[in-house]
Amino acid sequence: LKSGRSKPLSGRLPAMVASGSNSLSRAERQARAEQEVRNALDQAGLKSKDIPALRQQRDLAARHLGLSPDGVAALERLAAATEAQADGREEALLGQRLDVLNCEGEIIMDRPRVDVHREGLWHRVIHIWAICPDTNRVLL
Repeated sequence: LKSGRSKPLSGRLPAMVASGSNSLSRAERQARAEQEVRNALDQAGLKSKDIPALRQQRDLAARHLGLSPDGVAALERLAAATEAQADGREEALLGQRLDVLNCEGEIIMDRPRVDVHREGLWHRVIHIWAICPDTNRVLL
């Protein structure tokens, strides 16, 4: 298993200890598992572009990253979301068309959302994210 760099991951990753408790809610367990994965990836020096490769060898990656069973599930969810975002499936499902703007903010054409984002075209869309300060989870 390699991280996209020339050094193999084996031998470089410290084992992580997952703090588990049966009294946690499902949302709390997921939040902890997601944080566990983020910490393990940071410690391993991995970036989001490396996540799909980890999914292909999930069991080996989980052992090297020292993930708990909840951490493995969180890694799977993160990998699926990363792949969907990278290949445009997420946006293609929306089927939305956006107005494309010139530098003066005038509409010059409309294009599918996936094309607008892939090509970096100017458009009138905003994204508002609500983040829980305690868990760092997206609330929307």
